[in-house]
Amino acid sequence: MALPMIHQHSTPESSLIPLLRSHLPYSGPLLRRFQHHVLYPAKTASILATFPATSSLSTPSAPWLAAYVDLHSGGTQIWIYSSVEAGVSSPTLQAQSLQSPGAYQRSKLNLDRATEAQVQAQLLSLCQYIDTHLLPSYVSSLPATAKEEQTSTPSPSGNTLKKLPSVPANAFLIGSLHTGLDDLLSAAIAEPGKLPPHLPRIHCPPRDAAVCMKYLFRQTPPPSASGNPGAALPPGYRFHDRIRRGGVQPYQLDLVISRTHIPRTKHALSKLESVALYYGGGDDSSNVMADHTHSTNADEMPIGWVFLNPDGSLCSLHVEEEHRGRGLAAFLAREVMKIGMGEGGTFASGISGGEGEGKDEGWAFADVEVNNTASHKVMGKMGGVPGWTVRWVAVGVVKD
Repeated sequence: MALPMIHQHSTPESSLIPLLRSHLPYSGPLLRRFQHHVLYPAKTASILATFPATSSLSTPSAPWLAAYVDLHSGGTQIWIYSSVEAGVSSPTLQAQSLQSPGAYQRSKLNLDRATEAQVQAQLLSLCQYIDTHLLPSYVSSLPATAKEEQTSTPSPSGNTLKKLPSVPANAFLIGSLHTGLDDLLSAAIAEPGKLPPHLPRIHCPPRDAAVCMKYLFRQTPPPSASGNPGAALPPGYRFHDRIRRGGVQPYQLDLVISRTHIPRTKHALSKLESVALYYGGGDDSSNVMADHTHSTNADEMPIGWVFLNPDGSLCSLHVEEEHRGRGLAAFLAREVMKIGMGEGGTFASGISGGEGEGKDEGWAFADVEVNNTASHKVMGKMGGVPGWTVRWVAVGVVKD
């Protein structure tokens, strides 16, 4: 028996994006990752699926799997979607939305044994493909880049959070993985003797990644980016610095990295859409610029920030402790989603749709650790709906 075939897709906009749009919202993170790639292609990225690239009118046989892989990207290296996620995930979206945050259930896939074996084989085949065809070139590139990727930067204030361990060079990090698919990988590790001999054996380097709830935000109609972006903010807060620059500035990234336990690099963060929030300086008027023409970087640091990941999810949403309790996290999140999903944004073309593609209703996402009660409350205030649970999993292929 042969491994399931893995195929390259050079034009996901015709072969995969229409298919993933029909599986929304479940396919949303991978759909957004493909849309981002179409606008900002990475030479080191691979678009993969268990079926060949054909006309978008041709529907592959279920179950099927698609993936975005860029081992060089820094942070999350792989996004995966399996067609079984849309139909057999439990609890359902409706049932999950009725649970209180402390009672969220780990999402599972209710599959018959034959389908379960097929999906597991597809996952393992993808791991084998990555290990054989993509990992060697990545490992050979590490001497020039490993220093930045592995070094944590202390906070300007001297405080440093303990980071999750980095992924070993002989493994890869799968992000936003449905916990039902994670269960299939875990079963392959726990009982390798039960796998058919033609399937690869895998291992998971220790990482202790938490289970997260994926929240869904439906942006219909698409948000408008027009008008004064800070008009609804409480007095004294603004979405630009004293010289009216928006977004997180390069010199502020050390502070951002120090406030999260998730390993991130300045290079990776600098490529993302971002919003920074400042306090002080009076109202949000053009006069704020007058006395600060020669201000330096040290003059002002943000008191809150957020980034938008290439998969349409919120990243590193943070408000400094002394400014919490004022609803500022919700302002930040809405603003960055407006930038990404609104007119002219990275994902705007996906919301409006193309010829024959329909509309995807502007889904955006956020991943919150299940035990982070404060963040669950913020998601609820923003109108986020709990969807399903996910994990970030490091995987390596066992060598013979």
